[in-house]
Amino acid sequence: MPFEGPGNIMDGNFQYSSLKLRLQAIYERLNKEAEVWAEEGKIAVQKEMSIASNLQRQFEQIVENYKKNDSVTLDLELVDKNPFVWQLVLFGRPMTNLDGGMFRIKIYLSPKFPDVLPRIKFETPIFHHRVSKDGILCYDPTRKDDLKSHIEAIIEAVEEESPAYDPRTLVNPDAAKLFWGTPEEKKLYNRKLRRSVQESTE
Repeated sequence: MPFEGPGNIMDGNFQYSSLKLRLQAIYERLNKEAEVWAEEGKIAVQKEMSIASNLQRQFEQIVENYKKNDSVTLDLELVDKNPFVWQLVLFGRPMTNLDGGMFRIKIYLSPKFPDVLPRIKFETPIFHHRVSKDGILCYDPTRKDDLKSHIEAIIEAVEEESPAYDPRTLVNPDAAKLFWGTPEEKKLYNRKLRRSVQESTE
C-alpha cells in the first residue's frame, strides 16, 4: 500500500553479503580506534594536557572510594600507567550467579571524553545477555562525564538479575533468547552463566 500517494515506493535489491562485509569493516575500525586512543593518551600525558590529569584524578578518586566500599570487590589499575586505558578486575558477589568469578575488563578512554564515551571490553569470556560473544558490554551510565558512574553502571549491568526488558541492551542473541524465554530456558541460561563464571578462574 502506498504511504502517501501513488508512486511512493522503494525499488531495489538489498546486498546483504556486501552489507555484512561493510559492517564488519566498521566494527574492526572501531576496535582499532580504541587502540589509537591509548597511543594518543600517552602523548596527552607527555604534553600534560588537562584531559590526562582529569582522568588520572578520577582514577585515583575511584580507587580510594572502592577501598572504603565493602559491598563491591574489585581491583582497578592503569595499563602501563596510562590514564586512558584502565584494567578492571571484578570479583563475583557472593550468593549471586557470579559468585566465585573473576572477570578482567578493559576500559578504553578517548582523549575527547566525555564527548566520546568509553569502550568496554570483557577480556574474560562470559555468557551474559548484556555482553556480546566477543566481549563488548552494553551499559548505560547515569552521568556520562563521571567515570565513577561508568564503573557503577558496568557492575550493575553485569550483576542485575531481574532487569526490565530492553531490546537495545540485548547484544548476545543466544543468551538473550534463553534469559527472556521459558522457565526452562532461563534455567539453562543460569547454568551457562555459572559455567562461564567457573571457567573464569581456571
